[in-house]
Amino acid sequence: MALFGGSEGLDVIARVIAEAPARLVHGGHLVFEFGSGQDESIETLVAAAVGLKLIELRRDLQGIARTAVTERV
Repeated sequence: MALFGGSEGLDVIARVIAEAPARLVHGGHLVFEFGSGQDESIETLVAAAVGLKLIELRRDLQGIARTAVTERV
């Protein structure tokens, strides 16, 4: 059974992003995949997480943002 991520599919990702700064060492990375069309929401969630910086959004072969690379600052 697939994970249920809330109405927008971001509940689990939002929790991981919020908790990541406290769990990563300085300079550590959090890399995760997300759904098609969620890139703007991911950028907003990472920007709101104190101590976490978005390094890049990696795109698939069709040019769709699919993976976020973040760093503990």
